[in-house]
Amino acid sequence: MSVLLDLGIRLLVLAADRAPDKLTIRETAEICAASHAHLAKAANRLVKGGFLCSLRGRRGGLKLALPPEAIDLGAVVQSLLGSQPACHVRDEVLVGWRRVQEEAASAYIRHLAERTLSDIL
Repeated sequence: MSVLLDLGIRLLVLAADRAPDKLTIRETAEICAASHAHLAKAANRLVKGGFLCSLRGRRGGLKLALPPEAIDLGAVVQSLLGSQPACHVRDEVLVGWRRVQEEAASAYIRHLAERTLSDIL
């Protein structure tokens, strides 16, 4: 699992647990023993994806933008991982392997799209 994906899921779970209160990157970094920079990057992607809302200022923080049952885990994963660039494999033997990997990744996202954040809380 990628670091951003792991931290993004942790942010969503903690934000749901803290609702209706806000969650900060600083306290999440302490709880998860994680890098502030990595958490900020994951939070930024989740805010851009519409899963978290960011409240700026002295009393700012992060909150869920949607109820947990409306947060599609497949969309969360795609938001956190972004679009993975296609690997242009020159070796004909590995072209088939890349196709199998892409099919597996698609099946993974389809499976997660059937689940919501409330399923893992």
